[in-house]
Amino acid sequence: MVAVILMLFMLQLAVTSSESYRCIQLECLLWMKCAFGFEVDRFGCPICACRLPCSKADLSCCRGHYCFVSPKNDSIPVCKPYCPQSLPLSGGNGLPVQCVTTKCPERLFCHNVTDLNSSVCCHYQD
Repeated sequence: MVAVILMLFMLQLAVTSSESYRCIQLECLLWMKCAFGFEVDRFGCPICACRLPCSKADLSCCRGHYCFVSPKNDSIPVCKPYCPQSLPLSGGNGLPVQCVTTKCPERLFCHNVTDLNSSVCCHYQD
């Protein structure tokens, strides 16, 4: 418990210099791999948490779309459709029904969403 409290304290620690803050070197930055870099604290110093652009983006995707960020695209989040030309079948939780282990209902097909490493049930285009 003491180790956890000490670690949390160290994550927020910044040493004050005369004009700016100097960030402390965190060991986690040496072994953690983050596709979009690290989150930063209020002083702009990296912390031991990966940056997830879609989770904090001011981007709200419309129904039938998901937020995606390509590491090759300057970490800019974009909305992409789950299905090529229709809406996905939505489950009781409002999320698209996945078809990795189950079959899609009649009149729907299983579409592989490569960005998400998943598959969802999509309506055939009328």
